[in-house]
Amino acid sequence: MIIGTARDRKTKAPLALLARAESQGLAYAGSAFIALSGAERNELSARLQMSKLERSPIPKLRIPDAQWVLPQMMARVRHLAGSKYLRHATVRGMR
Repeated sequence: MIIGTARDRKTKAPLALLARAESQGLAYAGSAFIALSGAERNELSARLQMSKLERSPIPKLRIPDAQWVLPQMMARVRHLAGSKYLRHATVRGMR
């Protein structure tokens, strides 16, 4: 689920900050490049604007210049398997 957005340090491309639900609450899963068409990206942006938060929904998670949102939107993400965190991930759609 999406918990915030940020920009990639090198390319300045938009990133979605993602978490997964665990028994103790939310756990940070990693970031994913937002690879959506113009219309889908605009819809995502509008939905995220309506659910802004002041702080991270995961206590002690600090990411500079991140914009945090309520963890209510699920993203369809493509990534490499075999790691605790997402690797080479891209957001391909919303659920």
